[in-house]
Amino acid sequence: MSISTSPTEPDALVASRASTYVELHGGFGNQLFQAAAGMAIAARAGNELHFDVVQLLRDRQRQYELSRFPHGAKVGVFPSADPHWQGKRFVESVFHYDQAVEALSGEMLLRGYFQSPRYFSGIEDRIRAVFDLDPLVGDDVRSRAATLEANDAISVHVRRGDYVSNPEALALHGRLDAAYYRNAISLIRRACPGVPLLVFSDEPSAIGNVLEGLGPWQIARGASHFEDMYLMQHCRHHVIANSTFSWWGAWLGQHEGGMTVAPRNWFARETMLSTYCGDLHPEGWILL
Repeated sequence: MSISTSPTEPDALVASRASTYVELHGGFGNQLFQAAAGMAIAARAGNELHFDVVQLLRDRQRQYELSRFPHGAKVGVFPSADPHWQGKRFVESVFHYDQAVEALSGEMLLRGYFQSPRYFSGIEDRIRAVFDLDPLVGDDVRSRAATLEANDAISVHVRRGDYVSNPEALALHGRLDAAYYRNAISLIRRACPGVPLLVFSDEPSAIGNVLEGLGPWQIARGASHFEDMYLMQHCRHHVIANSTFSWWGAWLGQHEGGMTVAPRNWFARETMLSTYCGDLHPEGWILL
């Protein structure tokens, strides 16, 4: 896997500062959450930011996805691979926002998912600037995105993949049924009749069963996940899956008057019984 390093501050300044190391893992959406939390925590502590990719180097299905963003972090294999490292290790122990991060200082390693916008509250504009997808897409994609905006389109994310094929992933995350999509789309269309549907899915052949009877829709066919998320964020309304990918597609959009519908049950029933998800979604999103 090729690792590139984003521009950092002068060496003389960096040498005098402690470091915040963020252990990245999972797919694109997960890495965005981890990076955003790391940026906020490092800034609050006055630390230099590092992205530790040791787990991604060991993962045959995932890779480092953030090399094209101007996050300012150094990227490499850092203390998580060293059992003798003496810095603090903050390991996420709950799914919801943990206020303990606010007291972190000095040399530290962060390990977790950090799936809450509360982790980067107050620096949202910076996060949106760093994760700006516009430089990563071509003129044809920008033209399609402008058309989506002009038509107040609804993005619909049907996440299947390992949620269906992997028994462990299915047991943890569950699978959204067709009723969720029917109810979510109908809710938006009651407020905004006739708006077009743009559907994003890792299994397009299954979409007909999920969206049967909901009128015409189109499949998004971006050449990369950067293009897919860019198209998603330029829709005015969103029906997201229990997926960090469409969470970010909706959050990066934030169109005035737009509606975002998210599944109340982010995980399968058994996991939801012991998991508080109240910090996951921004205020104003509709949970079904």
